[in-house]
This record gives sequence, structure tokens and C-alpha cells, in this order.
Amino acid sequence: MRTERLSAPTPGEVRRLVLADHAALRGRLARAVRYAESISLGESTPPDALRAAVRSLARLLHAHLDLEDAILAPALIASGAWGEACAARLGADHALQREWIAELRALALDRNGPPRLLADTLLVLAAALRDDMEAEERDLLREDFLRDDVIAIDAATS
Repeated sequence: MRTERLSAPTPGEVRRLVLADHAALRGRLARAVRYAESISLGESTPPDALRAAVRSLARLLHAHLDLEDAILAPALIASGAWGEACAARLGADHALQREWIAELRALALDRNGPPRLLADTLLVLAAALRDDMEAEERDLLREDFLRDDVIAIDAATS
């Protein structure tokens, strides 16, 4: 019998979960980008392959943003002095990313739309998403920022 966790994940668990999700996103993003680059270069990639990859990526991105909203934002708020500001910035970034995803998904669902427009839009969004993940990992997901030991005690001062 499986029991459900009743407590919030620790900051270290949040860090590990979000980093694992970033790794999965990078893989899915790379696959979609390969199709987009091929189409942008005028190669004979089937547009439906790009459309399917984009729809799959959009679902994964939405789930990732939901995960970060559910566990990362509260962990940031609980982390201390800059936590609320970091969580607010995360929320603003996510609102913008949801708009981008909606636009990208609409292009992917338009079977009569030009594949090149979908490809070029994805390439711009992919670069922004990679930059965002790198910034999150550098600024928010560091071990010294999201740490399980809430109080660091310097033994030299005791």
C-alpha cells in the first residue's frame, strides 16, 4: 500500500525535483529544436513531426511551470530575506512563459499555418527557455540557497 506524503518537500528535495525536471525539459526541447532547425534550413522534415514535438513540449512545459509554482515558489518564500522577491519574479516569468507556450501551441495546432513560422517561433522560445533554466539553476537552485539546514552554525564562534 502506497502512502502519500503529507508534508512539503524539503528545500533539497525541491532542488532535486526541479533540476530533474529541467533535465527532462532539455531533452524534449532538443528534440523539437532539431525538427525546427531542419525546417528553418529548408530540409525535408515533415511539418507534422514538428507539430507533434511542439504539442508534446507544450504539455511538458505546462506541467513544469505547475511544478515550480507548487513547490519552488513556496520553498523560495520560506528560504529567507530575498525569497518573496524571488518567488514574485518566478511567478511573473511563468505568466510570460505561459503566453509564449499558448502562442506556440496555437501555431502547432494550425495545420494550414506555415511550418517555418512555427519552427522560427520555437527556436526563439527555446533559446529563452534555456536561458531561463540556466538563470534559475544559477540563482535559485544553488545548494547554498535552497538548503535543508535552515540555520547554519559556525562552530568557530561557539
